[in-house]
Amino acid sequence: MPTELKHKKFEAAGPSRSFLLEERITLQDGEQFKKYIHNSSPLLNLLEEESEYHICLFLCACQHFQYIKTHHMAYVSDFQGYGGLLTDVQIMTSPPSTPKERLFGHGNINEYFNKFPFEHQCNDFCLWLGLEHF
Repeated sequence: MPTELKHKKFEAAGPSRSFLLEERITLQDGEQFKKYIHNSSPLLNLLEEESEYHICLFLCACQHFQYIKTHHMAYVSDFQGYGGLLTDVQIMTSPPSTPKERLFGHGNINEYFNKFPFEHQCNDFCLWLGLEHF
């Protein structure tokens, strides 16, 4: 079943009057919520013997791809979910000049963004995408 995003707009729209809702996540029998990658580290958060390990590898390669294609300005992190559903991701961007310029919330941590090219570990998906090692 596709995910639906609901939007409600009041007459006097603005940050305090407009909101988004996402569907309630209900785990099916035997499914477990997984944290693939934290926003504090580009390293895998699953062990090789776990069933969703290759999904984790692919998501790491996606981060590498995004980082390269945005000219080292952004990538998506904090991947988590279950059964093919990803939720609550964090957009990581290059550090702003001042804290007031932060675009994507407190999870966008400058310290971790700056470490990304040094801590990312390329994998077969990075090679398949033709990405150069950092």
